[in-house]
Amino acid sequence: MPDQALAELAEIRDPGEFEFECRLLRGEALRERQDYWSAILSFEQAQAIQDRKSTRLNSSHLGISYA
Repeated sequence: MPDQALAELAEIRDPGEFEFECRLLRGEALRERQDYWSAILSFEQAQAIQDRKSTRLNSSHLGISYA
């Protein structure tokens, strides 16, 4: 099953806004195959994407006043 997931994920050329989910799913499939180093790399890439999204969201709200 992880081989099929990896094959289908490899066919996605531009995941666009779903890049985080694709990296996360790839990491899960690699972990299932016990390819732990590659899984860690994929999870780290997903985390970096998530961190960029959080930074953009936080910086876009700096000028908003809730008073």
